Amino acid sequence: MKITWLRRLGYIVWPVVLRILFKVKVIGREHIPPTGPLMVTPNHVNIVDPFMVDWQVGRLMIFFAKAELYRSPLWGPLAPHYMMIPVERGDVDPSAIKSALRVLKSGEALYVAPEGTRSKTGILLPGHEGGVVLALRTNATVLPMGMWGHANFGARLLRLNRPTMNVHFGPAYRFVGPTKPGREELAAMVEEMMYRIAILLPLEWRGPYSSDPPPWRYTVDVQQTSPTSTAELTSA
Repeated sequence: MKITWLRRLGYIVWPVVLRILFKVKVIGREHIPPTGPLMVTPNHVNIVDPFMVDWQVGRLMIFFAKAELYRSPLWGPLAPHYMMIPVERGDVDPSAIKSALRVLKSGEALYVAPEGTRSKTGILLPGHEGGVVLALRTNATVLPMGMWGHANFGARLLRLNRPTMNVHFGPAYRFVGPTKPGREELAAMVEEMMYRIAILLPLEWRGPYSSDPPPWRYTVDVQQTSPTSTAELTSA
């Protein structure tokens, strides 16, 4: 997939901006698969999350974006050049689903926030089934990711208190359950996906997934043979 000029510019600008806004601490980058279809599943706390994920994963990442952005007089002309998938809010958007499937089937990486929306408090919200369905239909590797420390960071910046944004990658995995699960099986798969994110967060941010995780029944870790970087990195 050819990278657009605006995306290349983003690779230069966003790391600089994020380093100014935050102290960044990253753990677990050795879990990032360097190639192959990949679905990155972070918790979603702030508008900056996709750009942090894009920077830290280090692979071309395709995002979802609300379709209104493409109709905006200001951002509409630029939006197609940032390599995003427009989504009509409300009902299921078949066009967005088809685009997401094409991304994964072509061996690229896709950003999917299983909560479906930003958490206003930073506490993990209940998961939705869309990410599980995409993973099952493409056999994509799933990379869980937890981020914390940057909720309401604007108020802290006004007090000249530069927050630490923690980024924690967990072991990559694949779903091994039925490709066409029933409702109960699908719910259990969603729960498993969310617990894999929750265990990367401090206990106080895990929300409905604060209890001990269940045994993994529908997922299996994918062993990485070519780590992309060191296990821990701190960027001041």
